[in-house]
Amino acid sequence: MKEKKQGFTIEEIREQLQWEERHDAQTGTIKIAYLSHYEKLFKNKYVRVAYIRIYGLSYLLDVKGYAVCDEVLHVAGYILVDYFGENRVFRVGLDGFLVVTEHFDEEWHFIDKLEEYRSFITSFKFSLSKPQIKIFVGISEGNVNDENTIDNMLNKCKEKQRIAFEHDLYYVDDHIEDFEDLLGYHKDGRKDQLTGLMNMDAFIEYSKRIINTEITKELKKVIIYFNIENFKAYNENYGFKAGNELIRELGTELKKTFPNRLVSRFAEDHFLVLTYEKGVEEKIESIATQFLAKYITLKAGIYRVDHLASKNITVACDKAKIACDAIKRKYNVHFNYFNSEMDSMIRLEQYIVDHIDEALQKKWIKIYFQPVIRTLSQSICGFEALSRWDDPQFGMIRPDVFIGVLERYHLITKLSDYVVDCICEKYAYYVDKAPAVPVSINFSILDFESANLLERIDRKLEKVNLPRELFQIEVTESLLSNNQDYMKKQIKKFNDAGYLVWLDDFGSGYSSLNVLKDYKVDTLKIDMLFLRNFSERSKTIIEFVVNMAKALGIHTLAEGVETKEHFDFLKDIGCEKIQGYYFGKPEPMDDIMSKVIRGEADIEDQNQRYFYKDIGKINQLSNDPFGDEGLHLTNVPIGIFQQKDNKVEFLYTNEFFLNELVSIGIETEEELARRLENQISSTAKRAQEALDSLEYGEETSMDYIDGNNLIALRYKNIAVAKDRKAYLMSVRNLSKEYSVLRNMRLDETKQTIYALFDQVYLVNLKNNTVETIYTHVGLKKENNISNLTQLIDKTAKTMIYIDDRDRFIEFMNLEDINTRLENTHVVSEAFRYAESSMEYKWRIFELSYANNKDEVIFSIRPLDESKKNVYLNFHGYSVSKDTGLTEEALWNTLKDQVPAGLFWKDTNRRFVGVNKMFRDYYGIKSLDDIVGKNDEEMGWHVDPDPFMNDEIRVLQKGERTRNVPGKCLCKGENREIAASKMPVYNDGKIVGLLGYFVDTTDEKKRANIIKSLGNHDSETGMLNWNGVMANSMYYIEGYQLRNQEFMIVYINVLNITYYNHLHGKEVLTHMLQNVGEQISKYIGVTGVVGYIGMGKFVVLKQFENKKDMAKVKRELLAHISTVTQVDRISFTLRFNIGMCAFSETNDMELAYRLAQQRASKNYSIQEDDDVKQKIAEEMNKYQEIFDVVRCVDVDSYKTYILEDYKLKEVEKRCYEFFEKDHPCSSCIAKKALITHEEWAKIIYNGATHVVIARAMPIKGRNFVLIYTKKLNKES
Repeated sequence: MKEKKQGFTIEEIREQLQWEERHDAQTGTIKIAYLSHYEKLFKNKYVRVAYIRIYGLSYLLDVKGYAVCDEVLHVAGYILVDYFGENRVFRVGLDGFLVVTEHFDEEWHFIDKLEEYRSFITSFKFSLSKPQIKIFVGISEGNVNDENTIDNMLNKCKEKQRIAFEHDLYYVDDHIEDFEDLLGYHKDGRKDQLTGLMNMDAFIEYSKRIINTEITKELKKVIIYFNIENFKAYNENYGFKAGNELIRELGTELKKTFPNRLVSRFAEDHFLVLTYEKGVEEKIESIATQFLAKYITLKAGIYRVDHLASKNITVACDKAKIACDAIKRKYNVHFNYFNSEMDSMIRLEQYIVDHIDEALQKKWIKIYFQPVIRTLSQSICGFEALSRWDDPQFGMIRPDVFIGVLERYHLITKLSDYVVDCICEKYAYYVDKAPAVPVSINFSILDFESANLLERIDRKLEKVNLPRELFQIEVTESLLSNNQDYMKKQIKKFNDAGYLVWLDDFGSGYSSLNVLKDYKVDTLKIDMLFLRNFSERSKTIIEFVVNMAKALGIHTLAEGVETKEHFDFLKDIGCEKIQGYYFGKPEPMDDIMSKVIRGEADIEDQNQRYFYKDIGKINQLSNDPFGDEGLHLTNVPIGIFQQKDNKVEFLYTNEFFLNELVSIGIETEEELARRLENQISSTAKRAQEALDSLEYGEETSMDYIDGNNLIALRYKNIAVAKDRKAYLMSVRNLSKEYSVLRNMRLDETKQTIYALFDQVYLVNLKNNTVETIYTHVGLKKENNISNLTQLIDKTAKTMIYIDDRDRFIEFMNLEDINTRLENTHVVSEAFRYAESSMEYKWRIFELSYANNKDEVIFSIRPLDESKKNVYLNFHGYSVSKDTGLTEEALWNTLKDQVPAGLFWKDTNRRFVGVNKMFRDYYGIKSLDDIVGKNDEEMGWHVDPDPFMNDEIRVLQKGERTRNVPGKCLCKGENREIAASKMPVYNDGKIVGLLGYFVDTTDEKKRANIIKSLGNHDSETGMLNWNGVMANSMYYIEGYQLRNQEFMIVYINVLNITYYNHLHGKEVLTHMLQNVGEQISKYIGVTGVVGYIGMGKFVVLKQFENKKDMAKVKRELLAHISTVTQVDRISFTLRFNIGMCAFSETNDMELAYRLAQQRASKNYSIQEDDDVKQKIAEEMNKYQEIFDVVRCVDVDSYKTYILEDYKLKEVEKRCYEFFEKDHPCSSCIAKKALITHEEWAKIIYNGATHVVIARAMPIKGRNFVLIYTKKLNKES
C-alpha cells in the first residue's frame, strides 16, 4: 500500500484513494472486481495466466488463529507482486490469486518462476513456525481479445487448478492431451538408457495418475504391450549391436506413432504404451507392417482401461501381455485384445501369490534334477535344480508361469530359500552314499537384493557340512546386463568366497560380450535357441562362442541337446558339458539320486571332475591347442587320450587327426591305442618313455621315419588323477608338407641322415648358439635350449651316465675344436646316454664342420648292438687291470659280512637271492623258500603297499630309497625296520634292484622320545606344541616383567577328515601348509604360529587393547578363508576360532584350553531352544537347595536366571552379584569350564556365601551353572 505524505496535490490524493480502493490492503494485490479496468493493459497481447490457490488456511485458523492466517496471506500476496509486477496480480476469493503476465516468452520460464514462488512460500517460517500449506496452480495462455477475455482464461485456470488439487499435481496447463506435460514428466529422470523412453517405474506411476485425471476420464484409453517375437533370432543372425539398433528404432517409431502419449520400455524387447483407443488398430497395423518389411514380427496385446485399472497398473500391463502372448506364432495376426477367457491366467496368478506359503509348507513344490553330462565321458558331472509345482487344484503348474509370478510380486526369495534348504537336506544324506557332483541353482535379481544371500547360503551349507564346491550359482545374462554396478559387487563376493558362477542363457540378450568383459564366470550355458534352429549359421556362432570362452579360460555347457547330431557337433568343437532330453529329462531329486546309489547311473567322482575339468581347458579350435594363442579356427590334427592301468582310450579326435593317421597307415584311433598299449615297435616304446617323463603341463615332441614318411609327434600332459593321466597329442605326416620340409632344411640327401641319427644340432661357435635341426627321441619343451653352454651343462647333468660325464665335458670343449677337426674333419666318442630314467644306452656323439669353421654339426646316433663290444673294446672303454680283487670275491665278502639283511630282486620284484643275516632274521631255512617270490607272497608285511611302491619307483624310474621306515612280521612279532633300495644297472640298463634293511625297533623307541622333544611338525614344517610352549616363555616373561599382554588363538579346521578321505594325505598336507602360510602371513614376525596336528593351529600374539582381539579374529578369518584351491582342487574350509588373553588364567595350558572351549561355541544360549530347555531343567533341580542358581556365559559374563521355568537374561554381570566392578581374579567359572570339575569358594560381602561352579556340557558345548547359598552361624 502506498504511503500518504503531507503536501500532496488534490490530484495525487485522489489517485491515492483510488489505489487504495482497488487494492486489497491485506495482500497488496488488486481486487478481482477491478480486473476489467486493467484488462486494457493486455489487449491484443499474448499473455500467460495462472490461478494460484493456497490450501491449509482453515487448519491454520483453527490451530494458530487469525494472526498467522493474515500473515500467510500478507506474505503470499506481496511476494507475488514482487515476482510478477504491481499491476499483474489479483486476489481471488479468500485464498486465491490471479497472475497475468506477458513477460515470459516460453511457458517453462513462467512455470519455473511459479515453482520458485511455491518453494519460497511453503518453506517460509511464519511467526517462528512452518505451517503445513500446499499450493496448486492452473495455467492457461493466449491472445487477449473480445472473445478470449482474461476472465474466460481465469475460469479455465480454475478448472485446471481443481484437477491439479485432486491428483496432487503442482500445476495443470492447457496441454491436457499431452500426458507427459500434464504430469510434468519432462523433469523426471527415470529413463531407459538405451532408448531414452521412460522406464517401468515411471510408466506405472504416471499411468495411474493419467487414468484418474478428470479431464481425460471420459475418453477411452488402452494399454498396449509390444513384443518383438523373433528378437533372439535377430540377435543370432545379425549380432548384438544390430539388436540394440533395432530396439532404439522401435522406441523411436512408437514415440512417433503415439505422440504425446506415455511410451515406455520395460525390458529387453518389451514396450508399453498408454493412449486413447480411437484409431489404435490402424496405428498398430502400420508400425507392424513397417517392421515386417525388415523380417521383424511385431506383436501387440491391447487391454481396455477402466477407472479401476488405476488401482493396479501392473495387473493391467500383465493383461496386455497375456493378450500379446496369446497370438505368438500366429504370423498373420499383429494385435489381440484381452478378453474374459484370458482372465483365468490372472486368477491363476492370484492363486499362486495367495498359496505360495502353503505350497512350500505342504511340499507341493518339488525339486527336480536334470543331469549335466560330460561330453568326453558321457557321465553325469552335475545336476541343475529345477522346481515343479504339483498343485491339488490346478495340477502341474508350469515353471515359467509360477516363477514369473513370484518374481513380479517379489516373492521369489521364498522359493529360492526353499530350494536351497531342500537340496541341503537331501544332498547331505546322499553324499555319504554315492559320488557327489555339483548342483547349480538359478537365482534372480531379487535374491541378490535380499538381505545377505551369500551369508544365508553359507549358513545352510555349514549346517549340514556340505562344501561350497558342490553348489554353483546360476545367473541369467539379462540379470547381469541390467544391474551392472550392483551385480559386479555381488558376483565378486561369491567368487571370493569360492563359489563358481555360471552364466545362463548366454546369447539370449543383446549385451553378451559386455557381460563376459565385466564379470568373472566359470561356465557359459549356451542358450538352447541356437540348437533349436540348428543351421550352419547357428553352428558357426556356437563354434565362435566355445572358441572365445576357451581363450578366456571359461568352461562351456550347451542346453537343449536333443539329437545325436547335436551331441556329435558339440563334442567335435570341444564343448565340455551338455544338457538336454537326448541324455535325460528332469526327474524328482529322490528318484535320480536313488538310481545313482543303486549304480544305475554313471556318475563321476570328484577326482574325475578335476581331471576332466583340466582337459576342458584345451581349446580344440585354437591354432595352437598346446599353448594359449589366439582365437583363429584351424585344422590342427589333434587327439586327446587317457592312460589308465596301461590301457589307452581316446576321448577326442578331430577329422584332421584321423586323416593324418590314415596317411601313415593307421586306419582308426583304436588301432593307434593298441600300438601304444602293446609297444610292439621301438618307436612306441620311446613314445611311452617320453610320456612317463612328463609332469602336468609339460610337453614333448619326437620325429621318426616310417618307410617314406617323416612323422612328427607332439604330446602334452594335460590332466592327472590318482589312477590316470590325459595327454594332448598331435601327429603330422611331414612328407606331405613340402613347405615344412623346406623350413626344417630337409632335402633328399638329408633323408639318409635322419635314418641314421637320433638328434642333429647346428652349433654356431661364434655366437655360442645351438639350433635343433632334428630329434628322434622325445625331448621336453624346456630342454630345447638355444644357448650352447646351457645345452652342454644340462645334457651332462641329466642325460649322461655319471661315470662318463667328465669325458663328455672334455669332448664338448669347443675351444680346440678347430684343431681337432683340422685333419680328421670328424671327431667322435661313445657315451652312455639316458633314454629314460630306467636305462642308459651307448650312443656315438660326433662333431663335424657344416658350411664353414664357424658352424659345427653336433649329432648323436645309436651304436649297433652287434658291433658294440668290438667298438668299445677297440676304443678302450671297458679295459681294467687284474689286481686279484675279483668282483666275485668282493661280493661274497660283502654279502656275508655286512651287518644288514641284504637282498636282490629281478625286474618283477621277485627275490633272486638274500644273504645269511636276512635268512636268519626271518628264519628262512632254504633259498628255495624265497627265490622267485615277492614280498606279498611271503606275507611278512602288514601293509605291503609302501614297500611295493618304493620298489616300482626304483625299477621303473631309477630312484634310490634310503632308510625308509616300515613294519614287518618277524617270528610272531611286529618289528620296526628301515630299508634302503637302489637300481642295478647292466650295460646302462636296469636289470634289478639291490636292497638291505636294519632292525630299528629298539632305536625307534629311543628316537620317538627324542622326536617328541623336537619343536617342529614334520608335515607342515611349522612349530609343534612343544615349539609353541618353548616360545611362550618369552611372552610370559614379557607379561610378568613389562605387563605386555598377549593372546592365545586356537584355530581348528573342521572338515579335514572329509577332504583327507576324498583326496588323500598329500593334498591335505598341501592344504594345511597353505592355511599355515596364510596365518603366518597375517601374523608376520610379531607372533608365533604353530601346528599341533589334526587341523589345529595355535597362535601367540601380543596386543595392547582387548578390542584388538576381535579385530585379530575377524582379519585372521578373512585371511585363512582365502584358501579355496590347492593343487587345482577346490576346497570349502570351515574354521572355529577361539581366543583367550593370558591374563585371564595366568597359565599357558589353561589359556589354551579356554581358547579351545570358546572355539567350539558357535552360537549363544538364546539361539537354541533345546539348549535353553536342558539348562532350565538342570537349574530347576537345585532351586530349592540353593538361594540363587544362575547360568553364566564365561566369555561375556552374561548371567541368566530361571523365571517361570524359562531362562531370562538379567542386567547384572556375574561378578556384579558380589558387588565387584570387574571379573574375579580367580574365576571359578572359568576353572570349572576348563577342568570339567566342580569348583567352590567362600565369599564375604557383609554375609558369608558359598559359591559352587559346575560345567554343564550340552550338544558339544559347555555352560557353567553357579550355585550360591548364604551361610548362617550354625553352618
